[in-house]
Amino acid sequence: MGCRNITKIYVPRDYDFETLINIFKKYDYLADHHKYKNNYDYNLALHILNNKIYMSNASLLLVDEASLFRRLAS
Repeated sequence: MGCRNITKIYVPRDYDFETLINIFKKYDYLADHHKYKNNYDYNLALHILNNKIYMSNASLLLVDEASLFRRLAS
């Protein structure tokens, strides 16, 4: 399904996310696409307003989430 984004990944406990964020820096150019950037900014704002702990760079937003499914219409 080429139009879908990855919404959840499972990693081992104590995983080093710095490495993952650095690997995804090569996709920072996606922030130049207005639809991607609007969606990214919207989701980032939601996490900030809800005081969620997150990690991010220009193209990736990582949030610790316990639910199995992602909310719709993100």
